[in-house]
Amino acid sequence: MYQILFPFLTAIAAANAIVCTPEICEKPCPEVKCKEGETYEENASLCECCPACIKYLDKGEKCPSLHIRGGPPPTTKCREGLSCLENEKGEYVCTCTCENQ
Repeated sequence: MYQILFPFLTAIAAANAIVCTPEICEKPCPEVKCKEGETYEENASLCECCPACIKYLDKGEKCPSLHIRGGPPPTTKCREGLSCLENEKGEYVCTCTCENQ
């Protein structure tokens, strides 16, 4: 099993290193037009070079449970003061981690 797993993980690490080379941020960024309910954010794209539109999620809304390094950047985030946590149903939702919930 390790003979299969190690090369696979090595390939993922190598691919990530290739994707975000220093030269990638020298290219001009595409024009970004956010839809209603999205927020324009600088450096929110792949490799953190260009702006992107982010939809902020409220408490109780389902959120992405896993971000793979080198994968596409998230297009949704929990609002400030909330974290994406697994609930008792095994779903990932935006949850208040503050004392006064």
